[in-house]
Amino acid sequence: GSRFNQVQGHMSESQPVHCDSGSNTVRILVVEDEPKWAEFMEKGLIESGYDVTVAYDGQMGLRLSVGSDFDLMIFDVIIPYMNGIQLCK
Repeated sequence: GSRFNQVQGHMSESQPVHCDSGSNTVRILVVEDEPKWAEFMEKGLIESGYDVTVAYDGQMGLRLSVGSDFDLMIFDVIIPYMNGIQLCK
């Protein structure tokens, strides 16, 4: 089965949303500040069998990406605190 962590509080205080759908799946980090877009991407990727973690701003995305073992990272360009291009660098 899948495991979901609920997001609480304001965007800047939120925790990443993670779904662990299996140990051998491709791990993807999605950094998207618009909740509807983040949910849309997360749902589609999970349904396709990926292990998805969602961050809602550049700072959270940076914390999660440094030293991570994500196979793919998808960043929105316009996000709070650090844009997607800065995050890529």
